[in-house]
Amino acid sequence: MIKADLPDLRKVLDTQAQVFGRQKLDDATVEAYWEALRDIPLEAVKQLATNHLRRGKFPAKPSDLRPKGADGVHFSSDAQHSAHLAMLELARAQ
Repeated sequence: MIKADLPDLRKVLDTQAQVFGRQKLDDATVEAYWEALRDIPLEAVKQLATNHLRRGKFPAKPSDLRPKGADGVHFSSDAQHSAHLAMLELARAQ
């Protein structure tokens, strides 16, 4: 994810809170989730959150929103992450 994905991540987390009858998370907690998941594409986090809604009994923790066995790649900047995502999109298009 990139920093611009933070509002979308908040929506995902707010949905988790609502479905499981919890209070919405404060800004600091959403930022902590973002830090824990920033190496995972937003679409993957959304899919895992949807799956968790179907099977979970409690709101998802960051570890629940990471692909199983994912090593994850940490990017030192949003620009590096964007370049990586662009390369992945090109590879999928071929």
